[in-house]
Amino acid sequence: MKSRKYIPLVCALAMVGVISTSGYAAISFSSAKKVQPNSVSVVSYMDENNPSLKRALDIHNLLHEMPDLMDMVQTSDDMKRESDITKKQSKSMNKCYAKKMADVFKDPDQAWGKMLDAYAQKRQSTTTDQGRIQTNKGRIDDAKKNMSLSRDIMMDVYANPSNWGDVKQGQSFPLWQDQVSVFEKEWNDFYNKMNSELGVPLSGRPRVDEKTRQNAQKYDVVLKAHQDYLKSLNSKKTFKGVPPKAPKALPDWKEVVYIDPQTNEVYPEMPAVWKDPSMREELVKENPEGELARVFNNGDVSKPTETAFLRNQSDLEKGYNMRLMVDSLVKSTLSLADSFKEIQQDFVQRVLALNLGVNEDIDLSDGRQYSELQKQLRSEKDRAIAEAQKYIEKLEKQDAEHPELVKRRQKIQDHKQALLSESAQNELRQMNGIIQISQMSPVMQQKMVVAALKKDVDALSHLTETNAMEVDQMMQESLSTRKLMVGSQQQMKTAFDKQIRDLPSLTQCD
Repeated sequence: MKSRKYIPLVCALAMVGVISTSGYAAISFSSAKKVQPNSVSVVSYMDENNPSLKRALDIHNLLHEMPDLMDMVQTSDDMKRESDITKKQSKSMNKCYAKKMADVFKDPDQAWGKMLDAYAQKRQSTTTDQGRIQTNKGRIDDAKKNMSLSRDIMMDVYANPSNWGDVKQGQSFPLWQDQVSVFEKEWNDFYNKMNSELGVPLSGRPRVDEKTRQNAQKYDVVLKAHQDYLKSLNSKKTFKGVPPKAPKALPDWKEVVYIDPQTNEVYPEMPAVWKDPSMREELVKENPEGELARVFNNGDVSKPTETAFLRNQSDLEKGYNMRLMVDSLVKSTLSLADSFKEIQQDFVQRVLALNLGVNEDIDLSDGRQYSELQKQLRSEKDRAIAEAQKYIEKLEKQDAEHPELVKRRQKIQDHKQALLSESAQNELRQMNGIIQISQMSPVMQQKMVVAALKKDVDALSHLTETNAMEVDQMMQESLSTRKLMVGSQQQMKTAFDKQIRDLPSLTQCD
């Protein structure tokens, strides 16, 4: 709850005895405590003297807090909306990531969940140096570390999919275009050489489609097709050797390759399909849409393209971070809700203490109940001010009829001032407004507070008996603050609305 810190009423003369009025007939003085010469003591004329004025102040400040309570309700609602949106984003994103596994796993969601859990466990077990300053080098080191964790998991998933879920019979992950390009060249070279040795047309090939021969899991089908092809040739010559087996599938290059933006180093290592420098130029020439051509300029691994630097997180890392974000938002939302509940309960207890007949089950998040309470408090504030003014009139008459008591009060103030240390007096001289208030009579102080209560009709400021002189400044500051808050809330609402509109596109699979 926002609240302004106000300086309590400080007696310029360090009066520690509280001047009070007992009834309306006379003024009495409480016994003075021992003066502390090196301190500035607090004195209030109104705590006991004018209970109606204190009641008016209490009601005014309750009215002042009500917009803050509504702001907290709105903030809580906004955070809940953001949490719900983020949950939907996270769920849709994970669906997208799991979809990449759908051709291989019978239950891709389960397989992806197992992968994500493994990554989370590895991240948590290797997290060190939490207090390290995140320099640019530090961020790159973290990116490399996270890439290595993700790569280890992804490489194993593609190499040993049965470890991660039930695999569909004969299914495997697709090869990179660069892998396909290299493999198809090996395939054709093998059969060109074989056909040449057997004396048959070079264009002859076994009857096996590309998808099958590019699937290492179906190599038995490839071998059967190869044997059938040899029989169909009816050649008297023999040929030893078997056709090349498709390479193991690799995860998407963005999942296993990190390019250091400072050194252009490929990390953790160059994939096998890119390692042979003599192959790179031919690979790019034969496969201009392949990964090497798209990641590096003309296959030069020392010159990554701008696109290569756009990726700095793997799907596993994104999924893990989204999970953390969802968990954090949920906790924050619950914490704010608990905080609001506690603050509202405290507020309601203070309202109940006024004995206005308010139901203790009042719900301030309900607009109708909020407005009814606000109306009731404003009415009671006006009534309390009217009662306080009657008291002030009697107190003013009392001072006029007993000038000797007024002189005695001034004499006590002078005496206390003489006892103050030099440092305490210097402190008071820096509090001009407070000095003015502390030197006023109880009548003048209370009149000033009543005037402030009447001026601040909308309860923009938090008023006390010591800051009434500042009411104009406080009202202006409060108006500026609330204007900023309204603008901030509108921006937040606009951002939330945009998130909702963009949710379908944000969660589309690549």
